[in-house]
Amino acid sequence: MKRKNKKSQSKFYHKKFHKSSTTLHGGSEHSLNAMDEKESKMYLVSSGPERNRKTLIGCILFILILLIIASSIGFVIFSKFLDQRVITLKSSKSTSSSHSNSVGSSITNLTISSSTAESPWLITKAENYLPILMYHNVQPNTPDGNFVSPENFESVLQALQSSEIYTVSSDEASKVLSTNTKPAQKLIWLTFDDGTQNFYDYVFPLLKKYNMHATSFIITNNVVNNVPGFMTAAEIKEIASTGLVDFQSHTVNHADLSVASDNRQTAELRDSKAYLDSLLNQKTHVICYPSGSHNPNTSVIASGLGYDLGLLDPGRTYDGLTAKNVAAKTSDGLFTLNRYRTFTNTTGKVVIDMISADEAYNVLNTLN
Repeated sequence: MKRKNKKSQSKFYHKKFHKSSTTLHGGSEHSLNAMDEKESKMYLVSSGPERNRKTLIGCILFILILLIIASSIGFVIFSKFLDQRVITLKSSKSTSSSHSNSVGSSITNLTISSSTAESPWLITKAENYLPILMYHNVQPNTPDGNFVSPENFESVLQALQSSEIYTVSSDEASKVLSTNTKPAQKLIWLTFDDGTQNFYDYVFPLLKKYNMHATSFIITNNVVNNVPGFMTAAEIKEIASTGLVDFQSHTVNHADLSVASDNRQTAELRDSKAYLDSLLNQKTHVICYPSGSHNPNTSVIASGLGYDLGLLDPGRTYDGLTAKNVAAKTSDGLFTLNRYRTFTNTTGKVVIDMISADEAYNVLNTLN
């Protein structure tokens, strides 16, 4: 009996121990799982803010990088804009300064600008009319009708300026009369015969004052022989260097070409041209007939020597042709070009009235 009880008691204790052991083991396992879960939760709780902080830092760095890149691009663009602005301002300042100087010069000197070589020529519908004024002498003392006072001549320049009438050179005159083009809507050609000293003394200063162009026809032997009352070679070169005056032929001796032989005419035209070509390094191409004299062979001889224009003296009759007081035009012949004669009382108003119909025609004749 006792042995049985002891065995039962042993089994009881074993079961109890096993149960207790199992309970303890299971409790330990549960406890560990609980601890792992708790640690995991603690890790999650602790790692969440850390990730957010790192993400925030990354975003800030990314934004900073974008700002740096944008700033660099903006700086480059701004630099280019600034450079362009500086260039524009300099150009504007230069233009403004140039304009101011031009205006100041115009106010001081009452000048107008001649067209430049870069200026495009106008196209015309038909032949151009070119009024050509014929002068001889400009000086205070006016003994006869060929003499004009400086005051009256200046009034002509003022009137031309106010009416915006362009004064052509001999080269431009040649082109105007041989093509349907012109440098300006309204034109005039100022011409002076003989090459007298008063041209240098009175005409040249006024041309400079108003920035206008004229052509002087030279009797070359008067220059070669230093004849008193006529311009010297040095004075002619001085004037020509300004570009305001060009010099063309009035023959060697102011010969009457209407009665001269062909050989004499050839010598007069050839030698005067050669002298001016050499003196001024140019190609002389206009012959102003002395007193308008010419005969049927004159234009042929002139053309063969390299001339392309021949000017008459208004009112004089040669070769059955009486020169008229009208504008020159191609249809009248390039070697028989008419001119307007001026007199002592020829003022600016007289000239404007005299050429008004020609200029009206020229304006209407302009295509562009």
